[in-house]
Order: sequence, then structure tokens, then C-alpha cells
Amino acid sequence: MNRSPAKNVGRLILDYRSRTQTVTRPCDVFINHRGVDTKRSVAGLLYNHLTRLRLHPFLDSKSMKPGDKLFEKIDSAIRNCKVGVAVFSPHYCESYFCLHELALIMETKRKVIPIFCDVKPSELRVMDYGICPAKDLQRFSWALEEAKHTVGLTFDSLTGDWSDLVATASDSVIRNLIEVEEEQRYRYLGGAMNRSPAKNVGRLILDYWSRTQTVTRPCDVFINHRGVDTKRSVAGLLYNHLTMLRLHPFLDSKSMKPGDKLFEKIDSAIRNCKVGVAVFSPHYCESYFCLHELALIMETKRKVIPIFCDVKPSELRVMDYGICPAKDLQRFSWALEEAKHTVGFTFDSLTGDWSDLVATASDSVIRNLIEVEEEQRYRDWSDLVATASDSVIRNLIEVEEEQRYRCK
Repeated sequence: MNRSPAKNVGRLILDYRSRTQTVTRPCDVFINHRGVDTKRSVAGLLYNHLTRLRLHPFLDSKSMKPGDKLFEKIDSAIRNCKVGVAVFSPHYCESYFCLHELALIMETKRKVIPIFCDVKPSELRVMDYGICPAKDLQRFSWALEEAKHTVGLTFDSLTGDWSDLVATASDSVIRNLIEVEEEQRYRYLGGAMNRSPAKNVGRLILDYWSRTQTVTRPCDVFINHRGVDTKRSVAGLLYNHLTMLRLHPFLDSKSMKPGDKLFEKIDSAIRNCKVGVAVFSPHYCESYFCLHELALIMETKRKVIPIFCDVKPSELRVMDYGICPAKDLQRFSWALEEAKHTVGFTFDSLTGDWSDLVATASDSVIRNLIEVEEEQRYRDWSDLVATASDSVIRNLIEVEEEQRYRCK
């Protein structure tokens, strides 16, 4: 019996659990943001991604617990961090806390990475509502101008690619962390040089790049989706998250290269995968490719995790535009009904928490992968027992035949 599936499962569980544990060391990265605008999107996604990279980001909604002193905990996190990420959004400047955090980041001379989400730098300004001391207004205005004149990232939540934003921002965080630690090493020169920062840098680089390399083994998870609806959001984010967990997901826009045969590559990925994730969206059923992939996933009896993004299961139906063979229409309708009657997730992109969706879907993928590998182990045992039984029976028959022959 091949025991590699059991080893894979054990490694998967231990590795995954070790990444989700809360640690108490000082934070590496402070995420400054306006909760009502970005807590469920940019800030939460970036926090989860950096955590998967074994960094220690600080996000108020995830890093604080009941009983913590608000200003004390946040001020301590800023003073102990190495890099700050300021996520600017339309309502950012309405918050005293956002501006206070930004001012403290600037005053403590931390490296800052600005992300302008759905807002231009020129649209950001501190407003005087008559309730804020003049001294604070001056501090806030100075800090905001400093941030506006720092090279950052711009993002449009309606047209931008969420997975690309998170990946690019994380790259920038890592580069800045490396610069900070190299500067610390430089300051130690001439005295008793502390080499721990260099070790941290080495670990950071090796660990990060090892997680982002493309591997050639068969995929574990096939992500079926409608590109125009979800490639830049759910599908891309889930792909990146599963890759960070050292799984091997397949997403057409990321897993294929020029020269690949479309149907051949996709069909091979589906037949070799263990779990399928079907991301349903408003325009899903308009795509022949989406429905073909779904039908093949169902026909090959793969476990399927449906995600209904901005669409209800009852709203999904195969339409006959007169260009699809009747046989395909029948396959597609059957596969769609099977998926609609499978327990999955529903998500509203306007009000839902992106980071929670990605984390929950990833948990479900891992549980299903474990079930698949346990079932494979059981089948291996059954085959072994059946083979051994056949051999025993054949030997018993031979022994009886020999005894009968000798008795004649």
C-alpha cells in the first residue's frame, strides 16, 4: 500500500494549523485602514496573505481582543512595527483614529506603503469639523501630505484584480522589510554586529519565494469560474490562497501558458484533480467553457464545492441559443442541477467579507482533500485485502487438490 496520501494529509494539517496560530511577538506590519470601507476587502485580505507568509501583521479587528486598551494597544503596535501599510479610501479622512494612526506612523519614521483604494491622492484632505484640536489638525494634515507624496498603489475595486493587488502589496511589504533589516545591520557595523536580522531576511526571502514558485505536479484543486465575473476577485484570490497553503490549484489564467491546447490542458487538469471549486456568477451560464468544465467535473465524480457569488442557485439555468448541440445542453443542465443541490457558499460582493470567504472556502477544500485521500487509502486497503484473499483461496484449493491426488 502507498502511504504517501496519509503523509500528505498529516503534513497538510500540521502545516495549515501552524500558520493559523496567533503569536505574541511584536508585529512586523501595521495595517492602517478605514474599517467601513476596507475591513472586509483590502485590509482583511492583505492581513491573511501576510499571515500565510509567516509575517505578523497588525489589524485592529483581528489582532485585538476584549479588554485591550484601544490607544495603548495600537500605539504600541505602531512603535514596534517595521513597515506601515496605509489603505486610503473615500471615507478615510472622516476618522480621527485613522489620521491619528497615520500621524504616529509618520512621526516614528516607519516606512509607509500607501494604497489608494477607490480614491485619488488629490481627493484626500483633512476636514475641520470644529471638534478636533488645532494641534491635531496640523499633525494630521502634515502626515497626510507625506503619505500622498509617497509612491504607492492605486486600485479600483470595480475593475481591478484583487489577487494582483494583494500579491503586489505583499511583495512591496517584503522588499521594505528587507530594506529595514539591512539598514539595521548597517547600523550595527563597527560594533558587535547582530546577525539575527540577516537570518530573518534570508528566511523571509527563501520562505516567500518557495511558496510562489510554479510546480508541475498534477493539480489538487480545479477552479471552475467565469473569467469576466470572478477572475479578478474570488477565483484569483482563492488560487493565491491555496498556493500559499502549498496546494496546487488550477486556474486557467494562471496555470496555462502560450502554446497550450485549451481543451486538452483543462480536461487533463480536471481528470487529475481531487476537488473542484465551481464559482457561479451572474454570467456563468452564458459560457460554453464553464458549463463544459462543470459537466466534466461531475462526470468524473470529483468532489465539488459550489460558491454562489452575486447569484442565487435558483437563478442559474442553461439557455438554448440554438448554437449548442442538444446532447451538450442535456449534459450541462444535468451538471448544473447536481451542483445546485450540493451544499456550498453564498456571497454578496458588496456586503460580504472577502477574507472570510477565501479562508472558509480554503478550509472546505482542505477537508475535502483529506476525505478524498482517506477514501483512497481505504480503497488501497480493500484492494490489498482482496488480492491477499484471492491468493489464500488459490493456495487452499491447490493444497486440497494435492491432498486429493495423494489419496487416490
